[in-house]
Amino acid sequence: MNRNYFRKFSVDEPVTIIDILGKLQKYGATLEELQKVEKAYIVAKKIHENQIRQSGEQYITHPLHVAWYVMIMESYDIDEICAALLHDTVEDSKGKYTIADVEKDFNPTVAMLVDGVTKIKNISEPKTKEQANTKKILESFTIDFRCIRIKVADRIHNMKTLHFKPDPEKRVKIAKETMQLIVPLAKAIGSHQAKNILEELSLQYINPTAYNSINELKDQRFEEQELSILEFQRKVMSILNKAGVNHYLELRDLTTNSIYRRLQAGYQFDKIADVFYTKVIVPDRKSAYIAQGEIHEAYKVVQGTINDYISNPDSIFYQSLNSLVYNPDEKMPFAKVKIRTVEMDNRAKYGPDSSCGSIDEIQKMILNDPFCVVLRKLLEEHDDLEGFYKALNEELLTPNLIKVSVEDKNVLVPKGTTIGQVASKYIPDFGIMEYAMINGQKVPLDTIISNPYSQISASNDSTGEKILQKLPNK
Repeated sequence: MNRNYFRKFSVDEPVTIIDILGKLQKYGATLEELQKVEKAYIVAKKIHENQIRQSGEQYITHPLHVAWYVMIMESYDIDEICAALLHDTVEDSKGKYTIADVEKDFNPTVAMLVDGVTKIKNISEPKTKEQANTKKILESFTIDFRCIRIKVADRIHNMKTLHFKPDPEKRVKIAKETMQLIVPLAKAIGSHQAKNILEELSLQYINPTAYNSINELKDQRFEEQELSILEFQRKVMSILNKAGVNHYLELRDLTTNSIYRRLQAGYQFDKIADVFYTKVIVPDRKSAYIAQGEIHEAYKVVQGTINDYISNPDSIFYQSLNSLVYNPDEKMPFAKVKIRTVEMDNRAKYGPDSSCGSIDEIQKMILNDPFCVVLRKLLEEHDDLEGFYKALNEELLTPNLIKVSVEDKNVLVPKGTTIGQVASKYIPDFGIMEYAMINGQKVPLDTIISNPYSQISASNDSTGEKILQKLPNK
C-alpha cells in the first residue's frame, strides 16, 4: 500500500530553480526576493559546477532538493531558502568562498544560517571532528531553529539517495547517526513528517529484515481490514453530516518504525490496534470537540484512550483530539480516530509556519521544549568536547528517555526512573507525599515510570496530599 508519509518528499521528479521561484511567487514573494533566491542559486551552481554526486547527477540537484524540502516544511522565509541553496558552498569551495563572502553577497542572517550547517574541516582526528560537528549543529539550534530545518532537509535528500553509496557499512553508520541525532532534532522543531521519513529510511538500512517483515504484516492487515475501514469511515461521515460538522476524512497508517519500536518493547503485532487510523479534518476548534462528541456518542470509547492534545498539546506544535473506540466488526474490533483542524494538521506534519508567530517567537517556543532545555543545560555545563559528547549521549540522545510533565514543567527522565525520584526532584513539598495514583489505583513511590506512563502530572487531592496521575500516550 502507499506509504503516505513519503508523498510530499518524493524525489521521483527533479527539482529546478523555476519550481522553487514559482512556489515562492505563489506564496507572495516580491520580485526583489525572487532575484535574491535566484542569485543564491547562481552562486551555488557556479561553486558546485565541477561536482558530481554518487548518483551520477550534477551536485546542484542536491541544494535544489534541500531548498524544496524546506518549503515543504512550510517555510517560505527567503533568507532560509537562500541558505538552503548555499548550505554546501563554503564547505565545498576549499576556502574560495567564505562565510564573510556569504554575508557580503547576501546578509548576516543568510551567513549565520550557512555557517550553522557548515562542517568544521580543520580537525584531523575523525572521532574528534565528528564530535565537534555534532556540538556545532546543536549550538546553532539554540541560536536559530532554521539551521536545523535546513539540516533535516539536507539529511532527507541524502538518505533518499543513500543507496548510491557503495560501502554498506558506511550506509548503516549514516542511518544510525540519522536515527540517533537528526530524528530527535526533526521532532524538536515540530516536523513530524520529516521525522517519520528519516526513521523509515534509516530503519531500511539498520534492520532491513524487520522493515520488510513489518511492511508485509501491514499490507496483510490492510487487505484483511480494508472493507471494515471503509465501512467505519462511511458511518463516521454519516454521523458528522447529520450533526452538521463540515469535515473530510483521511486514512493513515502507523509508520514502520513506530511499529518496530512497539515490537521491540514487547508488543505483539496482533495486539496493535491502531496500525491504521482515521484522521478527521474540521474547520475549527469548536467543530473538533463537536465531532469527537458525536463519534463517542455512536461508539463506546476504550477506557483511558481519550487524549485532548488541543487543550494540552503533546508538544509545542502537536494539537489533536485522539481516542480509540470499540468497533462492532470482528475483523476490526477497534478504530483509532484523530480529529484536528487544517492548521493543526499542517503544523503537526511540517512544523511551525508563519501563523505561529515571527522567527524570534517560534525560536522562544522551541527553546522551551524539554529537548532544548536539556540541550542548553548540557552546552552550559560542558566546555570540553569529550565531556559534552558523553553527556549528550547519556542524557539526551538515548532512546530510553521519557517525556514527563510535573506541575506544568516539562522534563526528560531516563526510563527506569521511579515516581518518587521524579517527585523528589520537581515537587517542592515532596516530604508529605505517601503514595502515588495511576489509573485511580494507589501505587508505591518506587513504581518505575515505563513506556505506558510517558506523561505524568502532579496535583492535589481532597486531603492535600500530592497525587501523580498517569496521562496516556497519543
